[in-house]
Amino acid sequence: MPKPKRPETVAVSKSDKRHLLTYLEHADPNHIQVSLWDVRWRPTHGETRSASRLTFHIGVRFVQGEYQTCILVDSEEGELPVDDTVRNWGPSMPNLGEVLQYYQKLFGVQALKPLIRKQQPRRDDDDDNEEGGSSSRAWRKKIQKSNKPGYYYYYDEQEEYRECDEKGNDIYRSYKNSSPQGMTGKIGSQSSRGERRYEERRYGERGYGERGYGERASGERGYGGRAERGYGEREYTQTSQTTYHTDTKTGKIYYIDKYGKSHWA
Repeated sequence: MPKPKRPETVAVSKSDKRHLLTYLEHADPNHIQVSLWDVRWRPTHGETRSASRLTFHIGVRFVQGEYQTCILVDSEEGELPVDDTVRNWGPSMPNLGEVLQYYQKLFGVQALKPLIRKQQPRRDDDDDNEEGGSSSRAWRKKIQKSNKPGYYYYYDEQEEYRECDEKGNDIYRSYKNSSPQGMTGKIGSQSSRGERRYEERRYGERGYGERGYGERASGERGYGGRAERGYGEREYTQTSQTTYHTDTKTGKIYYIDKYGKSHWA
């Protein structure tokens, strides 16, 4: 005789259904997780062991590009879905805590441990990718216009502010704090001849003159009677005219006095 075909689902008796309701009542949606979505049904774990006599779990699988869930029970035929509990969630991976909530509502169970929704700050360019009971966001470089004319910025994978050019090439390091006296940075590569670059130094923002490396400034000298120059920097001179600048991080306006000190406007 041919071997009987393994059933796809299994019915539970009225007495066994009481155990199913007990499982759903005690299951914790905040710790439920699964190690793998496969073509076979995989039981979840972490929602605590069932207080019932029978062993129930939320079952998950990924078939033909779609996510499916059910309630698995350990039967004589192995772990099988309970009748009328298989649900297709489509191509988007569902949150397992919300899946458990769905089955608790489906069977009219008042859960002893409600789902705690964690509010996480996010930006418009964040992509949610939820796996199990937790969520993670795939990083994507999104270049946005800065308040400083001709400049752009983005947030890196560590959510650090980065200033860049239109193509996303870094120009400055991220600011350490929002005070002009505390700004630090480095000069990026020039994309075209004669393009002006700024260096965020310890005493604020000053412009470079259009001179090559090693050339000395004629006429004016910086504060203290000598032109300041660091390693790999161009010479620059300080002008007597007050220039206002925008702190890119806070949006506040500040200026540099004739002694090289920065002040909020």
